[in-house]
Amino acid sequence: MSKKELCSRYLFFILGILIMSFGIAFMIRSHLGNSPISSLPYVFSEMFPCTVGMCTFIMNLLLMALQLIIMGRRFPKSYWLQIPVSVIFGAFVDFALLVLSAVGPTSYGGRFLCLAVGCLLLSLGVSIQFTANVVLLSGEATVRAIADRWHKDVGNVKVAFDLSLVILAVITSWFFLGEIVGVREGTAIAAFCCGFIVRLFYKPLHYAEEQFLRHTVRF
Repeated sequence: MSKKELCSRYLFFILGILIMSFGIAFMIRSHLGNSPISSLPYVFSEMFPCTVGMCTFIMNLLLMALQLIIMGRRFPKSYWLQIPVSVIFGAFVDFALLVLSAVGPTSYGGRFLCLAVGCLLLSLGVSIQFTANVVLLSGEATVRAIADRWHKDVGNVKVAFDLSLVILAVITSWFFLGEIVGVREGTAIAAFCCGFIVRLFYKPLHYAEEQFLRHTVRF
């Protein structure tokens, strides 16, 4: 892979996590529930004087520590890139929430539309991240580490991982806040729909990879 192609892929990856961040922000502003990966950071942001982005960064560091425990000496050097990527991702989440600070639909239809936009953007961002194929975010890297270590299907591990995050968010929220925050019907919708939407983006993004990344045509 040439340096030009690698640079293009990293730029594409950063675009992907920016779009993911806006997807997460739209879901938070919908007040119908967050995505599984952002449910726990949102709860912690309600418990402590820190932003969702800061809590996302901390959770990603904890997930990276879990990867180190699971993989040991087999931990790839490239996985250390999760640290700067987590910093960027957390900053993007806070930036997106700031940009969308005025968004707050009151009707259920408006909230559902906001949720739908969030799911669409989150799925597009995830698709771009995978297409770039340079770095994995900590959540995906943890799923990969668990699947490789115990020889499990990645899809099944992903479902179990997301479900575990949601359960932890519910338990933590109920125990420390006395109510369930950030987990509602929208969380279930995101969990079931985003994977399907990601697959819809596969063909056009594969075409983009062929035209702009592998051949490094001018962006």
